[in-house]
Amino acid sequence: MLRPIALKITALLLVLVFATTSCSNEASPTPAPAEPSPTAAPAPTAAPTDTGGEADPNPEAEDKFKWEGVEVPKGSGVLEIQISSRITEGFSAIVVTVSNLEVQEADASEEEGWTSLFEDTASGSGSVDPRTFDLIETGLGEKVLGFEVLPIGKYTQIRMDVDNVEITIQSADGSSTTKIAELTGEKLKLVRKVNIEDQSKAILTVDFDAGKSLVTKYGGDFRFEPVFRLKGRSHSFRCGRHFCN
Repeated sequence: MLRPIALKITALLLVLVFATTSCSNEASPTPAPAEPSPTAAPAPTAAPTDTGGEADPNPEAEDKFKWEGVEVPKGSGVLEIQISSRITEGFSAIVVTVSNLEVQEADASEEEGWTSLFEDTASGSGSVDPRTFDLIETGLGEKVLGFEVLPIGKYTQIRMDVDNVEITIQSADGSSTTKIAELTGEKLKLVRKVNIEDQSKAILTVDFDAGKSLVTKYGGDFRFEPVFRLKGRSHSFRCGRHFCN
């Protein structure tokens, strides 16, 4: 009698245990593994732009250059006339006054194609002032007489208007005498081919022989008959892609 009852109690306990286990599993389900968060894709790197060579930060700089305060644009250059002399004894000063200095383009007629090298380019006034040079001082170093910005091309002749030559003679006793030399009355013509290149400077030096240029006349007076030689050189304002000083 007791055995069947014990079996029933055992069976009831097993049912209760199974039911309790089932409820516990439903109340605390095993969490599903978390999906990994998507990683942001890296921003694409911009492809380098082919510039075809070194970029010029200021392309207009190649077209402009200032020399002695004067702009030298592309398609032009500078012609500069300098004076030098060979030292002579017996004179303390030989001051030559020049009222105009001009250069002529190649293949121009006698009175055409002339450009003054004395014009006031900086102010734009176009005025021409006489200039002087001392052939004694220029024996110690060259002096710039005039310059101008010119279109590129060939030039073949330069002429100089000499208005006055004042001579100071130094005597053995220390005294000095000033005389005005007689002039020929003609323009001094310098025939020399000069090439003006793009943004370059051509230098033409008039090298006087001061002693031979003064011819002694009767009575101790002098006549100015210029004796000289011409020397030329040139250089570019550019150094590679840049300008020289």
